[in-house]
Amino acid sequence: MNSLQAGLIGVSVLVIALFAAWMWWQSWRGSRTARKTTPSEASRTTDAVATSPLHSQTTPNVKADSADDARARVEARAEPTFGHLEVAELETLYRSDLSAPQKAPAHATSAPNAAEGKAPAVLDVKHAEFERETPAPALLPTTSQSAAMLAPKTVAPVTALPIDERLNVFAVVTARDGHAIDCEEFVDVAERTLAWGRVFRVSAWEEIEEIRDGGAVQSLCLALPIASRAGPLSDRDAIEWKRSITAVCDRREFDVTFGGDLGVGERAHELDQFLAAADVICVLYLVRKDSGAWSGTRLRGTLEANGFRLQADGRFVYFEVESESPIFSAVDGFERSFSPERLRTENVTALRLVFEASNVEHPIARFDVYRQTLRALARLLEAEIKDSGGAVVGDTEFTALREEVVAGSAALAEAGIECGSPAARALFR
Repeated sequence: MNSLQAGLIGVSVLVIALFAAWMWWQSWRGSRTARKTTPSEASRTTDAVATSPLHSQTTPNVKADSADDARARVEARAEPTFGHLEVAELETLYRSDLSAPQKAPAHATSAPNAAEGKAPAVLDVKHAEFERETPAPALLPTTSQSAAMLAPKTVAPVTALPIDERLNVFAVVTARDGHAIDCEEFVDVAERTLAWGRVFRVSAWEEIEEIRDGGAVQSLCLALPIASRAGPLSDRDAIEWKRSITAVCDRREFDVTFGGDLGVGERAHELDQFLAAADVICVLYLVRKDSGAWSGTRLRGTLEANGFRLQADGRFVYFEVESESPIFSAVDGFERSFSPERLRTENVTALRLVFEASNVEHPIARFDVYRQTLRALARLLEAEIKDSGGAVVGDTEFTALREEVVAGSAALAEAGIECGSPAARALFR
């Protein structure tokens, strides 16, 4: 440390010490001035209070009391102040003027007989209402409000049945002892039957595509469409279906509730006629222009390169690129399914492509995809697009097919059946 640094430190310490001493002296001087009251100041205060023009000359006792009160307040006040307060200021701050007129309440001065010291009954009621304590608004929520605010904002689970009671005979199965239900118990009675299950008692219904793979559920809903492409359901068929469900439930000690079985025969006949009018199935063929055949390996490679996938049932299914939704399927011209072995060893002379408008969502847009895909395949496979009668299909025929799709989907929407929904897939199969 050099001499410059030592000098700066010394000067700093000296300045701080001087400032602290000056602050202490100011505080001490102010407190001493506040506590010190001389006899001359007290007498001047008494005389000023006694001769105050606000005091009545006929009440000497009141003047003496006021002077004593003022002196007591002056002597008792110990707040530190800087400088002296003038007598007039003390009189203003500490004077207790008992003879001065008191300010009347607002409700009393407005009364017509206030001078008599008695207010009417109506004013008494108003005064009571005015003085009633009004509870202050709560700044913090109550316990119940806090619980509601902190509760998770979740959507309530779906508790209604997932079926349209107009279109189905249905059964709801629950276990008496509260244990889980094995869906495999109902495999033998699940032909043409839709199934939904609840994993928990209050959870939403989830569709079960294959009843044998449904696993264990707390509640099981089985639905049998009263009409489909196989025809209408008769009353006898509905009774037999209920008996088969009841037999399984009695054997396993399940509770079952049936519904939708009133007037099945008549309702099924009407629904079957409607489905026949609204069902739109587009069936077109790809045939080589030179009347030749494609090798199975070339056909498979072309289809898979353009969005088709070979399924376990032997169909090539086209999946939309954006949504991965199945739109239409393809088999050979004789409606035979494909297999890997057959595609390796055989040639294919025609390809049959089927689009079912009622079984897909947004059928009009999906039909446009169907038309564009057929035209692309026709160029790649050097083929022509033909109908079931062998006529070549052009723009005019595609326009007519599209109008049929529009009319069929509109009829289903008006009836409350959404294209591509589980209800539509059950009715049109």
